[in-house]
Amino acid sequence: MELEVTYLKDYLQKYEVKPSTIRLLVLDYLLCRRTHPTAEEVYRALLSQLPAVSRASVYNTLDLFLSKGILKTVSTGERETRYDIDGSFHGHFQCEVCGKLYDFHVNPEKIDLGELGGFVVKTREIYCRGICPHCRQNQ
Repeated sequence: MELEVTYLKDYLQKYEVKPSTIRLLVLDYLLCRRTHPTAEEVYRALLSQLPAVSRASVYNTLDLFLSKGILKTVSTGERETRYDIDGSFHGHFQCEVCGKLYDFHVNPEKIDLGELGGFVVKTREIYCRGICPHCRQNQ
């Protein structure tokens, strides 16, 4: 584990999640690598640390984290679900060339929802697609 175990346990307990080896490993992976991984990517990464880990355990842990508000899913319009542990309001940009998903800062006060008079907005997501600077430079 890269982060201190006490920190990880406290993090889980704040969300009323009982710490276990798999939960601590998944949390550590997500906090240390803000790459918006798929469940399969998390599973493969944990195999080297815990060879007996099952896909079901990883998927169940991710589902638990979602239900407790530790994680959010990122909607990319593709079939795979990606996970985001960053709870702050921010946008996502996905490169159409390399597929990498980037976070970017969004000022929530600058978003005008005035045309939605009478509607109750419960969630807001900002998702953009295009070409990242790295791929643009290599074209």
